[in-house]
Amino acid sequence: MEPRIQYVKTSDGLNLAVSTTGSGPPLVVVPSWISHLELDQQELVKPSFFKRLGKGSRLVRYDKRGMGLSTRNVGDYSLDAQVNDLHAIIERLQLSGVTLFGSSQGGTICIAYAVHHPENVSRLILFGAYHHIPAAVKETLGAILPLVRTDWTGLGTSPMLEMFISGASTQTRDFFVHYQKEAANGEDAAAILEALAAYDVTSILPNIRVPTLVLHRRDDPAVSVDQGHEIASLIPNAQFVPLDGRIHLPYWGDIEPLIAAI
Repeated sequence: MEPRIQYVKTSDGLNLAVSTTGSGPPLVVVPSWISHLELDQQELVKPSFFKRLGKGSRLVRYDKRGMGLSTRNVGDYSLDAQVNDLHAIIERLQLSGVTLFGSSQGGTICIAYAVHHPENVSRLILFGAYHHIPAAVKETLGAILPLVRTDWTGLGTSPMLEMFISGASTQTRDFFVHYQKEAANGEDAAAILEALAAYDVTSILPNIRVPTLVLHRRDDPAVSVDQGHEIASLIPNAQFVPLDGRIHLPYWGDIEPLIAAI
């Protein structure tokens, strides 16, 4: 079944593109730093990770502010804004007992949402997530921001290839370059990276009270597996599952162990 795309208005007047498929208990996917719902239908690897993930559920996915089919050129990519956007979607679709799945930056947003709106969340699944950005990684991001901002249609997308899909096939790398350029413009991409570097949810991790599964690939070059260990150690009764592999994004690489763990 093709996903149905609709728009949800945020509290500050933006339009968020939201995709829903299937029926059953709601599973909301909060994407990593950029996404594009339309391009996501071009599956390089079959069966699709998201089709497997959403089996037996009402699967809800969306493009965050500034990317994909949602409003572009936003400016405010703060954690508060991202949490408010997620809340707008859950409220608009009248979802309850939600399972949240978040990868990378999406995981940080899920953590904050689960603490601020516990009444709406039944389970939390985090993949390749971080609770704060270490100083050394912030320096790296600071060094690549000018390239992202000024040469996005050229070399600006290159740094993310090694960070996010290290070891992927040539076909996957070529598609990811195209995907990034279509999913956001250089200014938005740089602003999103700049904002996410300031996210820090370390202090609120002990406040999570829902069953939580933390998954992390052992050799992830973008977010160290140590972050997964730390997140799981700070969330009461969380389960940590390390996985083999280097690819930071959940939908590429070996998805079978990830699906099995979930």
